[in-house]
Amino acid sequence: MSLKSYLFALIGALIVLLTLSQLALVYWLEYKVADDVDQQARFLTKEVIDIAIERIDDEQIKVVETPKAATKHQQPRQENTRVLLIEKQLPDKTILKEQLIRLVDNIHDSKTLHFTQDSPFPKVIYKKTGDRQQLRISNNPLGQDSKNLIESIKIALIGSAVIALLFAYWLSSQFSKPLKSLALGFKHLAGGDYQHQVPVQGVKEISKTIDHFNTMVAKLAQLTEQEKQHKEIAHLAELGEVSRGLAHALRSPIHTIGLSIEQLTRDELTPEQKKQLSVTVRDKIGNIDKNIKALLTLTTTGISRNEHIPLLAVVQDIILEYKSSQGKRQLFDLQFPESFTITAAETEVRSILHTLIINACEANPENAKVCIRGAVKADNILEITVTDQGQGLEPKVADKLFQPHVSTKPSGAGMGLYIARRIIRSHYRGNITLINHLQANGCIATASFTQNREV
Repeated sequence: MSLKSYLFALIGALIVLLTLSQLALVYWLEYKVADDVDQQARFLTKEVIDIAIERIDDEQIKVVETPKAATKHQQPRQENTRVLLIEKQLPDKTILKEQLIRLVDNIHDSKTLHFTQDSPFPKVIYKKTGDRQQLRISNNPLGQDSKNLIESIKIALIGSAVIALLFAYWLSSQFSKPLKSLALGFKHLAGGDYQHQVPVQGVKEISKTIDHFNTMVAKLAQLTEQEKQHKEIAHLAELGEVSRGLAHALRSPIHTIGLSIEQLTRDELTPEQKKQLSVTVRDKIGNIDKNIKALLTLTTTGISRNEHIPLLAVVQDIILEYKSSQGKRQLFDLQFPESFTITAAETEVRSILHTLIINACEANPENAKVCIRGAVKADNILEITVTDQGQGLEPKVADKLFQPHVSTKPSGAGMGLYIARRIIRSHYRGNITLINHLQANGCIATASFTQNREV
């Protein structure tokens, strides 16, 4: 549920609660006003009765109930109407007063008057003064104007509540808008975009927060630039160290090549000896080529790492290359989804996987199996494992294999694992680990790539 929905629900609930409270107050006021009017009406009626009784002439007063059948001189009675005609000599003013008061009380106490022809409570009183005048008594304490006013107040309250709800929706939208922009800014920041600035908007507190966020992003951009510069300086220092080691590493094969060429010029050598010297020269040249390629890999810059690389195709290509090199016969077990892809530079991914797969093949005996698996782990991490069936890692050199010019192979340059780990850590926020298989012989090499990275 979004912040906008929470705000609208909260403000809307308060508006509805306030409107219901106001409507309840209006109903209560209506009841109280009607009750007060009723009490005042009773009081005034009794006062009028007292005054009227005092002025009555006993000889002129007669009380008779209207017969059930109307005479031809009388007007037809309307429905729900009883008529009381004063045409009979009253025995006592006190009795007449009590009857009138009781009649008034009955009229006021009856909440809804639905009088039939036989109803005991009359609704029309006649006073004979020569001309018959009919007085209709209503039990509704409030007039029509008062009722209309109260109904208008109720409608106004409901209309105001609807308008307030619309305003609350607009207000929650305006309040959540800068927060949405700020959330989008954090999303860009998490993705490594240090140039995104959020427009300053909203109330004072939110605008200050956005301004602080923009300042923080600008400082992070400066720090990132400084970090890149430090990395470049460290990279140059590292290249210098690697170059010095490479110079020492190249000295020995170059010296060997020179001696081999000098021996090839001798006539007393047999063809078999010359062939052996040629193989030695070719191997040493291959080692020199590997060292030079390693140095070129470290110095490569400006490549795009936005390519979508199908990992299965890359692994199959490396296996095909190995099989065509007349190396030891190996069995390969591939467990890769066909849609398993990575966003990276193909040359770097190929270099990393080539190092792990070729090392596993060289560590294996003849006709052994190399298992290569790929999977997606938590936090969008791609993990590739290469398992061999060799002798495993020696504890003395296991921690040094990722250093330059360290190798367990007689003809190894000692640069493959060093370069692979450096690439995956520098550009893919990943890592390469080597552990011995716990249940069988061999080593498990794992390469992990983080995909939500800065390109």
